[in-house]
Amino acid sequence: MVRRHNRSWPEALKLEIVAATFEPGASVAAVARRYEVNANQLFTWRKRFGPPGIDTMTPGLVPVVLTGEPLPLAASISPDDRIEIELAGG
Repeated sequence: MVRRHNRSWPEALKLEIVAATFEPGASVAAVARRYEVNANQLFTWRKRFGPPGIDTMTPGLVPVVLTGEPLPLAASISPDDRIEIELAGG
């Protein structure tokens, strides 16, 4: 039985590999084969690092701009406008 050892990937190389998966037309499976890394591991790195140039490690907020007229209040909805949902369990 062949014992496999876990490899240690330098972070710079991980970033390079992840960036390759975001190239137009690239597939994660093909990039994984090219770099000899498990595709599941590569998906984990993609979640961790995200697309190149986007800081996924720092949480932040984005501005929201409201446009248009406000929606009517629920009191202005007539009983005929309702939707009934029947559940299987009653």
